[in-house]
Amino acid sequence: MDSDNLPLQDPAVHFDSVEFKQSGSVFWGDLNKDHPDNAIYRFLGRPCSDEHWPAESGQVVYDKSANEGLNLAVLHLSNHMMEDSAFYGNLAYGDKDTYRFSFYALGLDYQQAPRMFASAGGFQDRNGQDQKEFCGHSLMHWGLTPERKRFDQGYHPEPAFLHTILGKVRYGLNPEKVFSHFKRPREDYINDKRLVRTDYQYTGECFDITLKGPDGMPDTPNSYGDGQGTLIPEMKEALDPKIWAGLHAMAKDFTELNIPGT
Repeated sequence: MDSDNLPLQDPAVHFDSVEFKQSGSVFWGDLNKDHPDNAIYRFLGRPCSDEHWPAESGQVVYDKSANEGLNLAVLHLSNHMMEDSAFYGNLAYGDKDTYRFSFYALGLDYQQAPRMFASAGGFQDRNGQDQKEFCGHSLMHWGLTPERKRFDQGYHPEPAFLHTILGKVRYGLNPEKVFSHFKRPREDYINDKRLVRTDYQYTGECFDITLKGPDGMPDTPNSYGDGQGTLIPEMKEALDPKIWAGLHAMAKDFTELNIPGT
């Protein structure tokens, strides 16, 4: 886990998940898929595809001995790419991509977390001023699939991590609104084709998730009828009450981390 990442449940449960037991490695999705003209695919000898989203490396569940010990080779190859960053830095967006490209190069499987991240934040701008538009500053990643839910098609994991990528460098945020809401696609299964209608954007100001076209519910004007849309629930609705109380209690300390002179 990165140091700016807050666990929202016991991370140990992920080692008992369906996904981890498949290949001993799980990565969570990140922004924006690869460009098909990226030269890395010529090095890897495979076409660019929509099979995987880029992997976020704010948290990784990993067993070096899995894949008959070859997961350790993935780490060595990833380390090589990072050491030769003058070359691979032009083909990858930091360390997060080197894991995935190393799996590809070695012909090994890894698992994706089943749901795309939500954007956590509130209705304030980067300076803490109230606004009508939602502005997300952290990635809220969902958990994995417990064995008892393996065949439950309607199961949606609970929040597992809050990666405060932009939140940790903001000044003057209102602690009452810093983790008040989150924004997510209505249909967020990572391989769901309807996810293409939700645009994950990073502007430097906010993480935003916008909808391409009208809402997909049948009772909305000009509906696509596919059920896709974006939702902005309150954080306290999604979290265990004890977790929410702890997160809310630490919000003031969190917003004071970057006050000049402290």
